[in-house]
Amino acid sequence: MSLPPNSWTEDMVENPMPPATALVEWENPEWSSLMAFVTTLRRVLLTPKEFFANLPLTGGMGEPFAFALLVGTTGLLGSLLWQLIIEGNFSETMPVVAFSKQIGNVINDPRVIIGIFMLAPFLVALGLFFLSICLLWAVRLTGKEQNTFESVFRVAAYSQAPAVICLIPWGGAFIAAVWHLVILVLGISKKFGSSILKAMFTLFLAMVFQGLLLFLFLLLIGVLGLWSLLFS
Repeated sequence: MSLPPNSWTEDMVENPMPPATALVEWENPEWSSLMAFVTTLRRVLLTPKEFFANLPLTGGMGEPFAFALLVGTTGLLGSLLWQLIIEGNFSETMPVVAFSKQIGNVINDPRVIIGIFMLAPFLVALGLFFLSICLLWAVRLTGKEQNTFESVFRVAAYSQAPAVICLIPWGGAFIAAVWHLVILVLGISKKFGSSILKAMFTLFLAMVFQGLLLFLFLLLIGVLGLWSLLFS
């Protein structure tokens, strides 16, 4: 058997093969679901720099979406439950009551509360896709245009991990919101090759896009409502 040419070994030394990126525990079929979830959650919350540095930008959106849906729905439902238990009056915890007491009374309706609980996964999914779209625009404006929706979605999905902190009754929602922003900044910085300041600016742009889209949506609803009143 003949030996490989010297040029082959020289090429291997000069251009070594890049090490394979390890699968996220949650995406590894060799792990049990519970252990994979707990380990991934712990890594995102406690060592986000290391987690996002090793997070593959490809590999599908199904598993990250399932992870985000699980932690996001748990956090949302936990926050609502604590409001019901601690406040004793669901409508008093809603900011919309400041504008209309009648709306607050409607929210107090058990049927409405049940509806919110049933819609929780849909609301989490909608918020995740909305954030990913706006974040993609911001990442492409501040970085490379080759960045894909899949890569941004994976970062945004695993960044939902702090939602479980909403299970803490006092201050949990505030801590979760702050830590979510911190993890998003770290994820953007690690996966899209930007500094912390640039990542913060990218996230700020994404939030501006979210605000503009929400404003346009509410404006459209208002125009349609006015049109129906004037011409009905």
